[in-house]
Amino acid sequence: MSEVGDLEYVGYAVNSYLTHSLYMGNPLAEVERDSRRYLALVTRLKHEFQRTYVRVSLQMTLNLEGQAADPRRMVGEIFDETVTVPELLAANNMTTACLFYVSSATLSYLFGDYQEALRICGTASGYLNAMLGQVTVVQHNFYESLSRLALAAEASDEERDEHLAHVDDNQAKLKQWSLHAPENFHHKHALVVAERNRVTGRHTEAMGAYDEAIEAASKQGFVGDE
Repeated sequence: MSEVGDLEYVGYAVNSYLTHSLYMGNPLAEVERDSRRYLALVTRLKHEFQRTYVRVSLQMTLNLEGQAADPRRMVGEIFDETVTVPELLAANNMTTACLFYVSSATLSYLFGDYQEALRICGTASGYLNAMLGQVTVVQHNFYESLSRLALAAEASDEERDEHLAHVDDNQAKLKQWSLHAPENFHHKHALVVAERNRVTGRHTEAMGAYDEAIEAASKQGFVGDE
C-alpha cells in the first residue's frame, strides 16, 4: 500500500458507502453509527474533503432522526450550513456543495416544504456537473420531480403545465437510468409516474404505478422509498 493514494481512496469509498446507505433507507441508527465511525477515521487521516462530505451525510441522518431544531435545515451537532456552506463555495468545493444542496432539498421535501425543496433543487442544478456519474444526480432528479408534482396539484393551469413539462424532461432521463440499472432506479421512475397520474386525475393508473413502485422498492431493499 502506498502512503498517499490508497489512503485517499479509502475516503472516497467511505463517502460512497455512506451516501448509498442513506439513499437506500438503511436503518438510521446504523447509518449514524457507521457515519460517526468513518468520520473519526477520515478526521484521523486528515482528509478534510472527505471529512466535510461525511459531515453532510451524518447531519442529514441526524435531521431524519429528529436531532435538529428544524429538520429541514442542516444546522445541528455536526454541520452548520450558515458557516460551512460559504466556506465550501469560497474553496470552490462544488462536489460537497452539491451534496449539501441535494440533501437539503430532500429534507425539505420529506418534511413537507415543497416550495423550498424546489427552490433548493434549482440551486443544486448549478452544481450537478461536479457529481456526474454519481447517484446524487439521480436523487436530485427524483426529488425535483416529486416537489414539482406536489406543487402542481394546487397550481394555476399555466404553472401546472410548466411543472409537468419539467417532470417529463426529468422522467426521460430517469427512464434511461432505469433501463440500464432497473434494480436501482425502476421504483423511482414508477413512483413519479404514479404521482403524475394522481395529479392529472388518472387515479386507476396511479394506483397501478404505486403498487409497481412499492413492489420494486421492496424487492431491491429501498426501504426509504417503499
